[in-house]
Amino acid sequence: MQKKYPNLNQKDIREKLTQQWKCLSVLDMAPYRKKHIEMNVKYEEDLVKFYTDHPEAEKLLMRCVCVYVCCVVCVCCVGK
Repeated sequence: MQKKYPNLNQKDIREKLTQQWKCLSVLDMAPYRKKHIEMNVKYEEDLVKFYTDHPEAEKLLMRCVCVYVCCVVCVCCVGK
């Protein structure tokens, strides 16, 4: 999209993409929605595996009050 409209800023590109998405039929959206569901399932599985392998990470995340999270360890908790 940026190559097609090099002079547009990020906001305008996002608006164009939103407009294009809204114009798609349900059938045209189906592959994207399917991929979205598959990726969410994989994310949840990976998250469970990560917390199983690294139980200390969940404790760090629960303790953190910061809203900025990088992966599962918040930047303000690193080194605590």
